Amino acid sequence: MSTFPASGPLGVTSLRSAAGAGETRPGERPVAPVIKARAEEFEGVVLGLFVKSMFAGVRGGSMGGGNAEAQWRDLLCDEYGKALATDGGLGIATLVATQMQDLQDQADARTAATVVTNSTPYGKDHDDFHG
Repeated sequence: MSTFPASGPLGVTSLRSAAGAGETRPGERPVAPVIKARAEEFEGVVLGLFVKSMFAGVRGGSMGGGNAEAQWRDLLCDEYGKALATDGGLGIATLVATQMQDLQDQADARTAATVVTNSTPYGKDHDDFHG
């Protein structure tokens, strides 16, 4: 059984550098902490699915195999995905967070434009005769 090195042509380090994870790019703007957290959760789910697909062909395992291990393997893969995402992941969270922040900024701009357009002393639908 062969294993891949942590760095090198197929290692996690090379994947991170290819994806630009952990790097601050010129012109990159910060995102809201809640958006960053949700994007990291999403990356954890995606990486968990990757890990599950890697373990799909593995028979037995480190805990002796059997039905109990098969039942808990999905949860273990989910936790591996979360740990990988928390440790920097592949950069998926950065890309998703940037897109989510862009969408939030656009929604905020539309809301601000609507408030300015509809601002009157009593509101848009106020009728002086009917209160």
